[in-house]
Amino acid sequence: MAVKCLNPLQKEVIATSFLNRTHSIEELVATFRRSRRTIIRVLEEASIEPGIKRRIPKPTPLPQVIPTKRPWYRRIIGSFVQACQ
Repeated sequence: MAVKCLNPLQKEVIATSFLNRTHSIEELVATFRRSRRTIIRVLEEASIEPGIKRRIPKPTPLPQVIPTKRPWYRRIIGSFVQACQ
C-alpha cells in the first residue's frame, strides 16, 4: 500500500535515517508528525525490515459436531425389541 501523505523526499529521508540508525521509529514519528503505522509503511515500501513483531492471525475454529439423538432407525429397532420382550 502506497503512503500518500508523505512526498518522495520525506520518504527517502525516513528510510535513510532509519537505515543509518540516526533516528528510531519514535523519533521519526515525532519529527514528521505522522503515525507510527505510517512510518512503518514507509520503511516497508523501501524494502526495509523495521523489526516489528507482527500479530499472528487467529486460527479459524473447527466446526463443532453437536451430538444428537440416536438415529431414527435405531430408535425404531429399539422400541420394537422392547415391545417384543
